[in-house]
Amino acid sequence: MILRSLESGGAAVVSPFGRPMVDVVGRAKPTVASLVPTMLYRWLDWNPDTLASIETVLVGGARLSEGLAHRARTLGIDIVTTYGLTEAASQVATAIPGDAAADGEDIVGPPLDGFPGRIGPESGRA
Repeated sequence: MILRSLESGGAAVVSPFGRPMVDVVGRAKPTVASLVPTMLYRWLDWNPDTLASIETVLVGGARLSEGLAHRARTLGIDIVTTYGLTEAASQVATAIPGDAAADGEDIVGPPLDGFPGRIGPESGRA
């Protein structure tokens, strides 16, 4: 996320150790955040007003519940589901915002540029 932000001309905000991320967001006012569902849940419970600058949240790392996605969307936050792999340096597939299929919480979208995707049999053999 950090490298992609910088490559596209954006800025990356990283929370200092020990400081709640919601405080950092309140001051830095980012427009995009990359979170796991638990972090999004905590943000929405903590103080949704501090998220006023957030337009889009990339959510990965675990399944996103329909209820949590709905809560965020009612605040005007676009939810974009993602899929990543530690060995691929994180995110490799992302739902396309505005795509009707992206509204399903189980959709992660097509592979990002540079990450060829292939669906194979469960055995793992081609």
